[in-house]
Amino acid sequence: MKKVTVAPGELFTVKHKVPRRRVVEFKVIANDPVDTYVLNESELKRLRMGRKYETYGGFDGRTFHHQVVELFDLRAPDSWYLSVYNPGDIDTDVYYEVLA
Repeated sequence: MKKVTVAPGELFTVKHKVPRRRVVEFKVIANDPVDTYVLNESELKRLRMGRKYETYGGFDGRTFHHQVVELFDLRAPDSWYLSVYNPGDIDTDVYYEVLA
């Protein structure tokens, strides 16, 4: 698993290519509760602008996140994004892994 420290109010994002079968699995383990989002590029832009957005998956306020997601309207070689948001008021260590 890879590790990153996410500051309070920060959105950490990792870009991935869509696999041929369009199914991805991710795991996130954090020291404090975080929110996760699985999005395409246009929805990520909306999230960053504070506008209404739609996700393929993710969770709010958990320290352990694990999900299998179908990226039903994306095709290879499109991209998808795993984003982690720290809603807390201290830095938190986040460990993440993506399986495709």
